[in-house]
Amino acid sequence: TQDGIVVSNAQFWYAVNVGVVKSIVSSQSGTITEELTAFNGSSSGTGGTGGTGGTGGNGGTGTLTGNLVGMVPSSVVAGTAFKARAKLTLTASADVKGAVSEAVYLSPTTNVADKVLTLFSGTSQLKLPSGKSKTIALRLPKSMPSSAIPGFYDVLVVTTDAAGSQQTTAQPTVTIVAPIVDLTGSVLHVPTTTVGTKKVPITVSITNSGAANVPAAGSIQIDFASSPDALLNDATPLSSISKPINLKPGKSLKLTMKLSLSVTSYIIVDVDPGNTAFQNDANKLNNIFETAAPVAVS
Repeated sequence: TQDGIVVSNAQFWYAVNVGVVKSIVSSQSGTITEELTAFNGSSSGTGGTGGTGGTGGNGGTGTLTGNLVGMVPSSVVAGTAFKARAKLTLTASADVKGAVSEAVYLSPTTNVADKVLTLFSGTSQLKLPSGKSKTIALRLPKSMPSSAIPGFYDVLVVTTDAAGSQQTTAQPTVTIVAPIVDLTGSVLHVPTTTVGTKKVPITVSITNSGAANVPAAGSIQIDFASSPDALLNDATPLSSISKPINLKPGKSLKLTMKLSLSVTSYIIVDVDPGNTAFQNDANKLNNIFETAAPVAVS
């Protein structure tokens, strides 16, 4: 961002002993192009500090500019499929001949020195006249590493020409989202009355709610308890089971248990107590639910 404006792409051209001679900056407000039309400095002077370029997220002294063509997702969940279909177009601002390298990085800033993840790295043999372009295929990762830290990242395309000069271009941004599940449930059926010697059948639904963005896959513990007032602090344990699950967001499974009740009580269900199996549960409060009314025991 610059003065409150989000810059989506910027390119700078430098001249030795002059500094910036041309710039193209794109934002949500449009594209601004500035070009030097006169220079009063001395050719024998020491020149400006901007001539080296390459230290920021956009610019450099390279003769190749790289731009992604195709689809790169604006958001991806860490540890899930990275559904990107993109190619890289290389455009020469001067004749290019020889080996060049290309790389695509994720960086929390537009400075390539801050890159945290490499999406692509490769080399090509090019013979490209000035003003011409060539599009190359990219082998992008099939999934975003689970180790990727959630956050907002610039996609930086870095090209290095045959002379070793580098050019960096910022592309549309990518947001990495933390993977979360949301286990909850409800009582589907339970009798309103029972006798003390008969076990009570209770059918419950276990759900990975739509608030999740990844499947809840693994083995969970499910605890059943009785309580005179539907509160856990005075509940009596009834049964506990281990259940393997693999629930996509929004999906549920049914489970029926037969429990012994000695007195009139609510039945409380606790799914994944303490979030032992899923520390990334988005809502740790909705894992516990109970019958709508106490089951009367006679």
